[in-house]
Amino acid sequence: MLEQFRKWSTGSSYPAILDEDVKKTLIPLPIHEVQDQIAQKILAALHERDIALAAANAGWNGVLDNITNTLCGHVELSHPLSASKETISTIAQVRQKLSELPQLNTDGASNGNGSDLFDEMTDE
Repeated sequence: MLEQFRKWSTGSSYPAILDEDVKKTLIPLPIHEVQDQIAQKILAALHERDIALAAANAGWNGVLDNITNTLCGHVELSHPLSASKETISTIAQVRQKLSELPQLNTDGASNGNGSDLFDEMTDE
């Protein structure tokens, strides 16, 4: 095959081959047994790839499920929370705690106590 390319190449400093000459090039094929071996290796590699993709997707979906469950509040804690009066678990308790805090002042400006953060939310 290389000899065919040398025969048709033109140019001295930058050899080139015309498209028509490439189309005329004879490419030898391996015997059927070798072709079958090549195909088996390719299929095995594709199968391994599918397994790796499935494992990666399962792991990613597990992470997304954990994030979703955490954000939605569907989390089972590994240790129970103590029922102290310091535990804040409702919006009403957050509002109460915010009302007890001193006003936040930055650069001499008063920003209120943050109660407007929850105006659109309902108690749960």
